Amino acid sequence: MAETMFIDGSTETIQGRHGTISFFSTDPVIGLALRRYGEWAENELQFFANFIPEGATVLDIGGFIGTHALAFARMVGPTGTVHSFEPQPLSFELLSSNVAANALNQVVLHRAAVGDEIGELAIEPLAVGSETNFGGLTVGGDGTDRVAVKTIDTLGLQACDFIKCDVEGMEHLVLRGGASTIRAFKPVIYSEANSLDSAVKTAETLRQLGYSIYGHVVDAFNPDNLFAVTDNIFGCAREFGLIAVATGEESRLESLSSPYWELYPIDNVDDLAYAMMQKHQYFDEVLRSGRAAAVGGRVISGPDYKAIENELAEIRRQAQDMHEQLLGERQDLVHSRAKANALEENSRVLADDLLAVQRGFENELARSRAKADLLEEKNRGLAEDLLAVRRNEAELQQQLQASDTKAAQLNNQLQRIFKSKIFRLFKRFIEKEMRFRERRRRRREKKKLRLNDIRSPDVNSKGIPIAPPARPGDHLSVKDIGRGLASGETRGRGPVMLYVTHVSPSAPRAGNEYRIARVLKFIKGMGIEPIVLLVPLPGEEPDAHLLDKLCVEFENVVLVDRVGSLKCQLQLSDASDVLRKLDGRAITDYSDKLGERNSTSRLLPIVRTFSPDLLIDVMTELERELSPFCVMVNYGFMTRSFPLLSSKTFKVVDTHDVFSTKARKVTRFGIEDALTLTASEEATLLRSADLLLAIQPDEARELEDLGSGVDIITVGVDMPVPPVEPSPVLAPRILMVASSNDMNCKGLRDFIRFAWPLIRETVPEAELDVVGSVGRELTGHEPGVRALGFVDDLAAAYLGSRVVINPAVAGTGLKIKTLEALGHLRPIVLWPSGLDGLHPDLAQYCVCVNDWYQYAQAVITLLQDPASVQGLSAAREEITHLLSEEFTYSELKQVLEARLATKGSE
Repeated sequence: MAETMFIDGSTETIQGRHGTISFFSTDPVIGLALRRYGEWAENELQFFANFIPEGATVLDIGGFIGTHALAFARMVGPTGTVHSFEPQPLSFELLSSNVAANALNQVVLHRAAVGDEIGELAIEPLAVGSETNFGGLTVGGDGTDRVAVKTIDTLGLQACDFIKCDVEGMEHLVLRGGASTIRAFKPVIYSEANSLDSAVKTAETLRQLGYSIYGHVVDAFNPDNLFAVTDNIFGCAREFGLIAVATGEESRLESLSSPYWELYPIDNVDDLAYAMMQKHQYFDEVLRSGRAAAVGGRVISGPDYKAIENELAEIRRQAQDMHEQLLGERQDLVHSRAKANALEENSRVLADDLLAVQRGFENELARSRAKADLLEEKNRGLAEDLLAVRRNEAELQQQLQASDTKAAQLNNQLQRIFKSKIFRLFKRFIEKEMRFRERRRRRREKKKLRLNDIRSPDVNSKGIPIAPPARPGDHLSVKDIGRGLASGETRGRGPVMLYVTHVSPSAPRAGNEYRIARVLKFIKGMGIEPIVLLVPLPGEEPDAHLLDKLCVEFENVVLVDRVGSLKCQLQLSDASDVLRKLDGRAITDYSDKLGERNSTSRLLPIVRTFSPDLLIDVMTELERELSPFCVMVNYGFMTRSFPLLSSKTFKVVDTHDVFSTKARKVTRFGIEDALTLTASEEATLLRSADLLLAIQPDEARELEDLGSGVDIITVGVDMPVPPVEPSPVLAPRILMVASSNDMNCKGLRDFIRFAWPLIRETVPEAELDVVGSVGRELTGHEPGVRALGFVDDLAAAYLGSRVVINPAVAGTGLKIKTLEALGHLRPIVLWPSGLDGLHPDLAQYCVCVNDWYQYAQAVITLLQDPASVQGLSAAREEITHLLSEEFTYSELKQVLEARLATKGSE
């Protein structure tokens, strides 16, 4: 047989319901259905599945391009057999290609027609470029190509369970040529019937073979199609065929039912005509083309048919509206349940708070009783002292007279001084100095932050590790780490900045750690000497290994460990001298200076935890001796020291988050946040600063709305782009890099539950690598998923992945992992919140979705298109610029340079 070649562009290929399938591009029926819905005749195939068990033998006579053969192969499985017959050369070529593409070894292909006797048949070649229903073409005529004709009986089958026959009116001949096989195995037979004339011949042949016959009328449109497309291109169109079972086996049909098809028993030609009339297009496609219809008359009312069609369309529209309404109500119910759960949790928190208050009152009562006992004891002592005084009253009277005499002498001397010329000369200068000092004291008092002004709102503060305040008598101890404390004179040092943080900027793993590390690198690049004051929260102290890395990266480090110990590496000798003087000194209690002594604010324990007295001792002493031009802290909770610092020191807060708006962004997704503030609380904490850094524009606007009166600039995060050009990734590997915060954990759980099964169904070889502490959420039994923990070479993980995901549905700030993926030139799939604060020119390289189905489809598309990485590589220059230090920190650089210039002129 001569090899057949297809014209370029004449075929298309999709991933259909039953596997990869190619079809003729210009086919307006089967081709259009496959392109639109991913399937053809699925309602019919679902009906056939009732008769085809695993291991069965099926004859697919009229196989066309394999729409039915692929489905039959999946039904019979690897132990069954499907014989597929197709005489048209071009159709047979596509049939062969589709079977090979799906590796279906159980399918036996026959390029032949099937009839009642062996021979040859002339066929017309297909016009591939024309818009033709290729599946409805007949064979025979005056064609130039010849094809063999086989019969079923000549196949020598050892079994036969099901026969599907679609040969455009020649079905009765096919059945006659298989009479022996049919009588031997009594298979279920399905024969397509497009006209009453051919159906009568087929029905008569089936009766002669001992079969009971039913008419099967099935909807052409499947609303549950693979691509979930609701648009019905078929309208009310239906298909008709004869389904036949051996006499006595009628129960195999009568027990079946479906909303998409009906069965009509056929006992005579009238029954057959009635059943065929249920196929709405039968009037236009068959009856109207006959000689009788040319004379006149009417079988079906056209207006009635249109009215019914319109009515059905309206019913379908109403059903769709009701479906969407039910989905909306279900979503409202989900939100209501989440809100109820949040309220229940708040009630439990309030109960815990009330219990804590009660215990506090009980403790206060016990202290009051102890104080009363102490006062009683003191009164007894005073009474005894008073008795002793009365016994010595005469002696004391003499001492008092002597004191009065001496006071009179001193007063006379003072009057002589007031009348002297020297006093009158300096009196006005002394009064001027005293007025100046009083004005300066009042200005300081007005600016001082008093935490007892903070009100206690009804918000959750559970989950913050609270450190106890320093006790009277606690002393400082200074210990060396790394290179220890330098000695001698510091020569040629640059301007100094005190940088206060509660997390280590060395070997960053979480987003805030990375942010701090990048800002410090930029500050050092400006020639500024940062002294890193690390104050870890209770239970988060760095281990020795991390501390060693910190000392390697930064020359000046002080670890405040809350128990009175300062672990220091200071290469500035004048800073080292300050710390040496602190060794052995008692820790200062700043409660009175900050107006905290009698405060009942709920935030007081939190700000003391972030800014303990020991830290303030170090900051005030370093400021007094080194005169740093700037103090920068992370979060408003660390501003407790600001009122005690000089007004000349530039005070900056790198906010990271807006804690008064954070709750409403995440709680509706079932995520709680312990550090929740009201707007007035956050404004009070930030008011003592000179500058606020917002991590993205939306949060800059939220900080502006607080009305703190402090200047605000937006400073994002830079992300160096690796110099290695990414190469195409062969494996369909997905990467997620994240810490174990609540938002990341929920996102990973939901991705595994909703999106991962859809992805694995379409791309079975897909793999998911999870890097970071978020991997603890995995059970270890998820197929194709690996929890890698913390890795030393994160760049290698990105280079080995084709797609990056960030499934956290909610969040705040700027998404560091989004920038990281773009920095490694990898496409990332994320929710709308993942684009918050992202520069519009960077956002265009992200794939944003709105539901889990879209999420799965987006990942599938990127996995199946390795060229997606090359698209980002082409934009390397633009991405490198948008993520560079120069672009990210330009505004901060201007502000710091201006302050340095001001400092230099003082």
